[in-house]
Amino acid sequence: MSQPNRPPAERRQPRGVGPGAAERGGHPAGAEGRGGSGGRESGERTSGEGTSGDRESGRGAGAAAQLDAEARLRIGEAAAEAGVSTRTLRYYQELGLLTPAGTTAGGARRYSHTDVARIHRIRHLRDLVGLDLNEVSRVLAAEDRLAAIRREWLEGQTSARQRELVRESIAINAEVQEMARRKLAGLKDFTAGLEDLAARYRHKLDELEAADGGEQVLTGS
Repeated sequence: MSQPNRPPAERRQPRGVGPGAAERGGHPAGAEGRGGSGGRESGERTSGEGTSGDRESGRGAGAAAQLDAEARLRIGEAAAEAGVSTRTLRYYQELGLLTPAGTTAGGARRYSHTDVARIHRIRHLRDLVGLDLNEVSRVLAAEDRLAAIRREWLEGQTSARQRELVRESIAINAEVQEMARRKLAGLKDFTAGLEDLAARYRHKLDELEAADGGEQVLTGS
């Protein structure tokens, strides 16, 4: 019996999300709640089986050990912890919102608890804040850059470089604030429309109740 082909090994990509990563459209209808958790993936190795040749060239031994320690969740396990379907998780990856922390030698993707926290952040921005996936992408890109700035700051910089980092942080913050203000203005307009419609409903109800009262007087009921 022929053996199934293993997927080619995947190189780990940077975690930053570029602008416009989600321009291909919104979330597919009903994506969450569909799709199985998946079993053992092709090419999976047990802990400790990897060799230095399996890892991305140029990565230090310490970073590789950290990856091995953190990126242990299969796609079904990561999806279950995040409360989404595997289809939704893959969709986020297609849009560039999420990059798995690592892969096995055979190319099976592995996720860390940091990845799971990022999925929760995506859902918060989309479901509670009300951003679309393009806007979520922009917020995540801003947050990734601010995290990189913090790391660079903590490494110790000259005062000139510190000023540059602070100015960049202010600019990033202002951009996100502007997007939030536009979203808030849209919500206010939407709310105002609902309030106007409710006032019309109440006025119509008052007219109907007044008419009913007049009919009762005429009929003596």
